[in-house]
Amino acid sequence: MRKPLVIVLLILVCAASLVAHDFWLASSSWQAAPGSTVTLTANVGDRFPVAGSYTDPARVDSVTLLGPGGRVAVQPDFRRERDSLAADLHLPPAPGTYLAVMVIKPRFIEIAPRDFTTYLTHEGLERVVSERERLGESGKPGRERYSRYAKLVIRAGDGPADHVTNPAGLKAELVPLVDPTTLRRGDTLAVRLLADGRPVSGALVGAIDAGSKGAPDDWPLKGRSDADGVVRFVLNAPGPWLVRSVHMVRRGGESGPQAADWESSWTSLVFDLAK
Repeated sequence: MRKPLVIVLLILVCAASLVAHDFWLASSSWQAAPGSTVTLTANVGDRFPVAGSYTDPARVDSVTLLGPGGRVAVQPDFRRERDSLAADLHLPPAPGTYLAVMVIKPRFIEIAPRDFTTYLTHEGLERVVSERERLGESGKPGRERYSRYAKLVIRAGDGPADHVTNPAGLKAELVPLVDPTTLRRGDTLAVRLLADGRPVSGALVGAIDAGSKGAPDDWPLKGRSDADGVVRFVLNAPGPWLVRSVHMVRRGGESGPQAADWESSWTSLVFDLAK
C-alpha cells in the first residue's frame, strides 16, 4: 500500500511545483511618511505573503518608482533577506500614493506535455490547451519563455494617485481603476488586465489576502476579465492583498535549443487594505 501512496504524493508535489510561480513585491511599511525609507522585497512563492524561492538580482531588468513627481528609475542595492530579494527604497518628499514596479527578465523553460497541460488549465489558459490540440502539439513538451511584472502600491500621506490608476507601460500589467489604498473592507476592487496596452478578455485573475488559509495552489477570489479586461472583487479582509494573473501568447520564428513556442507574462499587484 505504501508504494501507490508515495507515487500519489510525488504527483501532488510535482503538480504543486508548477504553480509555485507567483511573484510579488512587498514593503516593510504600507503607510509610510513622505521622504522616508522603506524596505522593498521581491518574493516568489506558492502562498502569499511567504516567500519560498530566492530571486537572483541578476534577473531584475528594472525597478521604477512612479509618484506625484513623475517616473523615477531606481538602482537598488540588493541584499538577501531569507528567501526574499530586498533593497532600501527612498520615497520622495512629496505626499501621495506611490507605485513601485519591478520587471524580471525573460527566462526559457521546457515542461513535460502532461504537466504543461495541467499548468495551463490551472492558470485558466484553456485556449492555449485548445490551440495545442488544434496544432497537434498536445503530446509535445511546452516550450515557454516567461517574464514577470510586479506592482506595489505604497501610501505616503494624502496626495495625487493618478499614476496608480493609469497604465505603467508594461508588456502586461494589472491596473486598478481606483487607488486601492482608499478602499475599506467590503469595498469592491476593479482591476483591468492589459497586454501591450490592450485589454485582455476572458483571463483568469485571482486575489488573496495575507491572512487567507487554504491550499497553496488556490486563490480565495477568482474571476474572468470582461470585454474591457476588467474583473471585480469584494475585498473581505483588511491587510495586504495580492492580485495576479497570467497572459500567454503564441510565439513563432525562433530556432535553437531555447526556441519558445509560447510567451507568458506573469502580472501582480499588491496593496494594503485599511480596516
